Amino acid sequence: MRQRGRARSLPSARTCRRLVTSLALALSTGASCGCGSRDGSVAAPQPDGSIVAEAGTDAGSLYDANAVDLDAGLDGSLDAGVDGGLAYGDRNLGLVEPYPDSLLVQNGGRFYNVQKPPTSAQHPAAGDGTTDDTAAFQDAFDFLKSQFLAATGVPSTTSLNVPNGQTAHDLDSFWIYVPDGTYLVKDTLIYRGVGLQQYYQAAYDGGNPFGTPWFDLSRVRIVGQSREHTVIQLADRSTGFDDATKPKPVVTFQHPDTTFNDWNADNLMKNVTVDTGSGNPGAVGILAQGANDSGIRNVLVQSGDGAGVYGIWMPIGPVQGCYHDITVIGFDYGIAQTSTGGINGCYENVTLEGQNKAAVLVTQGGFVVRNLLAQEQVHGAQGVLMNAQGAQLLVIDSELVGTAGPAITVTSATEDSLFVRNVSTQGYASAVSFGGQVVAPGPRVTEYSSAAVNLFDGGPPTSLALPVEQVPTGVWFDAATQWASVESYRTDAEPTDTAAAQTALNSGNPVVVFPKGSYSTQPLSVPATVQRVDLLYTQLDSGGEFDITEPSSSPIFFENGSGPTYSVVVKAQRDVVIRMGGNLFHNPTNLPVRLYIENGGGGYDADFVPSQGRVWARGLDIEYRTNAQFVATGGSLWVMGYKTEGNATVLSATAASQAEVLGGYTWLPSAPTNPMIVNQGSSVSFVGTQTSDNYTFAPVVSETQSASTKTVGKSSFPGYVGRSSFDFIVPLYVGRTP
Repeated sequence: MRQRGRARSLPSARTCRRLVTSLALALSTGASCGCGSRDGSVAAPQPDGSIVAEAGTDAGSLYDANAVDLDAGLDGSLDAGVDGGLAYGDRNLGLVEPYPDSLLVQNGGRFYNVQKPPTSAQHPAAGDGTTDDTAAFQDAFDFLKSQFLAATGVPSTTSLNVPNGQTAHDLDSFWIYVPDGTYLVKDTLIYRGVGLQQYYQAAYDGGNPFGTPWFDLSRVRIVGQSREHTVIQLADRSTGFDDATKPKPVVTFQHPDTTFNDWNADNLMKNVTVDTGSGNPGAVGILAQGANDSGIRNVLVQSGDGAGVYGIWMPIGPVQGCYHDITVIGFDYGIAQTSTGGINGCYENVTLEGQNKAAVLVTQGGFVVRNLLAQEQVHGAQGVLMNAQGAQLLVIDSELVGTAGPAITVTSATEDSLFVRNVSTQGYASAVSFGGQVVAPGPRVTEYSSAAVNLFDGGPPTSLALPVEQVPTGVWFDAATQWASVESYRTDAEPTDTAAAQTALNSGNPVVVFPKGSYSTQPLSVPATVQRVDLLYTQLDSGGEFDITEPSSSPIFFENGSGPTYSVVVKAQRDVVIRMGGNLFHNPTNLPVRLYIENGGGGYDADFVPSQGRVWARGLDIEYRTNAQFVATGGSLWVMGYKTEGNATVLSATAASQAEVLGGYTWLPSAPTNPMIVNQGSSVSFVGTQTSDNYTFAPVVSETQSASTKTVGKSSFPGYVGRSSFDFIVPLYVGRTP
């Protein structure tokens, strides 16, 4: 196995010369530059490049470009807003996470262990590096398919056919668990037979009461014991992997014939190495897909001979969630986002090296990456390439090393958006090219935005650059001695879910797990002894509530939630990590707690970010609220990668909050009643998109400072090639308190 790439140490800090390259400088001379005026009038770009006022609004300055470039060489220090001293790229977490046999399907749980399948009819994987284990993995996916069909059936009406007394989560919320071993495979790992979309089309004789048959596997979870020792190895020169014009995945979350799967939520892959071997030029390491609360973490993808098309490929929408601590070595492209709908990739702590064409390729949707280390000096590949029209790209707190051309390239400036902050480059001819023009020479860019709006102060707007903290990793505890299963505490005297769960929480064990498919509980008290609550993707039917009632200096982790939203209520001082799954978070007494969200929801209550609260959220997903989706009422909120659905305001910041939202999109299914962004006496920077068939926010931004209110509408922002002409991009909005 090849040595995987590691984030290298940065050189020592040195003083850099600041070069302001913003076109907004022309404003001071009155020159025509396609920018807004300093008197507060609206600046709306027209097809011919001129600027005219937009009737009915009172907006500030719109800048065609805004860049601050430090060009005196690489600066090893990390700017304000970057967690202290962390080297760029994959953190190489070294996690070892063995799941116990008590969770296996044959023992009443929901884990399918590929080495210990539930029946003798299924092939056990050897994991010895020489036995062909393809059938063992295909058996596991066939099991997922059978459970999905049992949960959904072929309905004759417009409702899903779920057997009485069961829920879909009882029937199809399973995990594929891969213990340490080297698993030799020779074909794509997916279920056998026709794809589920074709299956449903045939079942309906070409019709479907749901409309487009957006079906394929949902809740696909592939988890290894450790990425260092859990290896899925494609055999050299495998049949079907020889044609680079026909990419073929080794591991996939969806059947390759699937065109779009709007149901696919809660997908997860972690602690795995995928090696595509040698002599497989058409290979793709992972075909990734997943909607709400999906993610990949602690994964290595490598090519044995450097060949192959994509390391991680996203050709099927939708894609949301946060993907982090990933290394890709080799392939033409390290990460490629080519889906046509509902896609907004969010990446953090990523190392890409040895690509032949580009480290990152974006041809559709939105893409945000933070803490990227791209090392492309061997083959001269590009760094980040966005070859699209009507897409959004953000590159933050990263380093790109190459040999020629721009480090970051956006080939078309038509309806595109680019935001770059705190990026160092080395070896490239320039740092950033936008629409064929070098807009930041480099080698270091403090901040560049392809366009920006600032309603009040009239100066060149730059983002807040709020301080960022990494999500804590936590500790893995021994399952045999330190886990409390709720089912182990169920008694004849107190058989209820609430009683069993509370007894497990009070057991003194640091980990509490919920192994069944669903539970119904009253509010539960979480003592300081509990370090992690793993819901294992159970469904808390009544919503569920976990009250933190004892203080602790150690953060508490809530992981792998699913189904109806559950609540975490902080009633004692303790930091909280919520990873994978919808939730609500409440800080009703305004305690100075830190909240970290990774692929979750629940930001729409007034006590989500009170004045003493600090929140960092990656992959924030909220749907169909009538009030604002993200609410900050005096504290600090940082969001990277989001998706919202519904006609409510996306961000509401009041009471001198500080809020920064970097990359995401809103699906607007009905007419909105309020602006997309509401800033009342707060400091906000926002980058995002809206997509809709028939509606648009009007106005897009409403900002109030010192009793004066200004608004800006859709025509001041670039278009977004999504569903319709109603779509638009907010490349950067900034509003600060005086």
